[in-house]
Amino acid sequence: LKYRLKDYSTFFDIKSSLEKKLESGDFESLRDDIDRLKKLLEKGDITLYYSKLLNQLLLTAESVFEKTINENYEKAMEKLQKAMEITIPNFSLSNYADFVYSDMEIRILMNMALLLRKIEGAEKSLEVLLFCLHNLSSEEWETRIRLYYNISYTYHILSLAEESLHYANLGIETCVKNNTLSGLGLLYFRKAIAEYNLGREEYKDSLSKSIHLLEITGEEKLIKTIMESCRKFYNLEISKENNMLVIKSHE
Repeated sequence: LKYRLKDYSTFFDIKSSLEKKLESGDFESLRDDIDRLKKLLEKGDITLYYSKLLNQLLLTAESVFEKTINENYEKAMEKLQKAMEITIPNFSLSNYADFVYSDMEIRILMNMALLLRKIEGAEKSLEVLLFCLHNLSSEEWETRIRLYYNISYTYHILSLAEESLHYANLGIETCVKNNTLSGLGLLYFRKAIAEYNLGREEYKDSLSKSIHLLEITGEEKLIKTIMESCRKFYNLEISKENNMLVIKSHE
């Protein structure tokens, strides 16, 4: 891309900012990156390839904003449909398995699958997520990590803890292999909950790793969300005593 895009550094900066906000759940500030993308498009003097890529990224970001802030799933899906049609004019979710996808298109399809979880249920969402995983190029490990996380979470929703644990572990292995902390804290959380549901005492170690990793990457908002979820859904109290993380079960 850096040889094909005139403003690659700006594009990369916006894309990285978007990815960080999506991972941390900082959806409110997505509008800033959406505005920056629009300004790039308004510049003109860009190749058709670059224009298509920017528009797909813009529509994907707008879709996330509609889903998370406005909770308008129909409009969010319309944005993703429009994004996909930029490069696959005949695309529809009824024939999604008929096409060969670029990595950007796989990312759009993954977001569609996450919306399907809200609209049609977890089973349909899982079907599309597994398709995305099997059709993603091997070098796209960043999207692969996100797919592993989303597949693990979808299996969790379906109360299939062994499968959820399996894909969380695959995600963790991919993070380690590629020497990245991105997504690692969340994957350890998925691992911890799967272990907890399977009655395995190791969940405490995985949960501690999740919190510590999120502390390292400065994801305080995510830590708070995880602690609240553990208290609300699993009767697990997480606290710090003498700078040590303490996990207590109130069952």
